[in-house]
Amino acid sequence: MHYNLQPFFVLFLVLVAAERAWEMFIKKTSRETGVIAYKWSLTALIITYNTVLLSTVVELVSIKRQTSLSFSLCGLLLFVFSFILRNWAIITLGRFHSTNIEIKPGHTLIIQGPYKYIRHPYYLSVMIEVLSIPLTVNSLYTVLLGLILYVPCVLMRIYLEEQVFQETFGEEYVRYKEEVRAFVPFRVFNKI
Repeated sequence: MHYNLQPFFVLFLVLVAAERAWEMFIKKTSRETGVIAYKWSLTALIITYNTVLLSTVVELVSIKRQTSLSFSLCGLLLFVFSFILRNWAIITLGRFHSTNIEIKPGHTLIIQGPYKYIRHPYYLSVMIEVLSIPLTVNSLYTVLLGLILYVPCVLMRIYLEEQVFQETFGEEYVRYKEEVRAFVPFRVFNKI
């Protein structure tokens, strides 16, 4: 059976773009500012995120392929999971949430909520989100583009943020890093 999901795909992409724009430019969890490190890293993430989003649209309209309902449902479930995880992380961080690598006055190391289980739930959620969007609309080449462009950009950002946290929180962060895995709440292999 063939499904025409084009209208759903367009609506989905519009809603994703609107939600991200709202979160980035309108909704602010805290107006308080602190010391920002590596400010350019946010620009890099925004550019690569929007590149993947634009590529998703271009692939959707330029490559005619039969829609896989399985890919769409898998992508949509991953997107919903990433949305829930991202918002849980934001709520847990409270006034310390920032789109920048930022240390605010009175900043403390947050180790509850999803941060009790993994060190980077926010970053994990946005990586899943960026891969789930093209998967949902069957833009399979763009899934690969997200893996090649966006995921390494996020991993670089994590590396920079962990340096800042180690400088700020010292031994407390080192212990946290030793006790809590970056993305998986359990050891997959001994070295990870």
